[in-house]
Amino acid sequence: MVVANAGAIKRHTAEIGDIYNNPVVAIEKISQAHQELVEALELADRVKEEGIVVARENIARLGAMTAGLQRASQGLPDGMREAIPAEV
Repeated sequence: MVVANAGAIKRHTAEIGDIYNNPVVAIEKISQAHQELVEALELADRVKEEGIVVARENIARLGAMTAGLQRASQGLPDGMREAIPAEV
């Protein structure tokens, strides 16, 4: 395990040296990572907005279903009607 760790340190040191000697590669990777992070943030915003729209639609549907239950329960005895929610 000690030999493997020493080998990993040697490889990482060589990779760091490569970055020092060729910083263009590093900046390209940073630019790529930046672009992907920006796209991820834009996606998160879009997903959130779409989720809000869907949630509002579902709330409206649940409200309609609740109203339907209330109408259908009008003939039930009072004790049974109390189990039906008044609103969503």
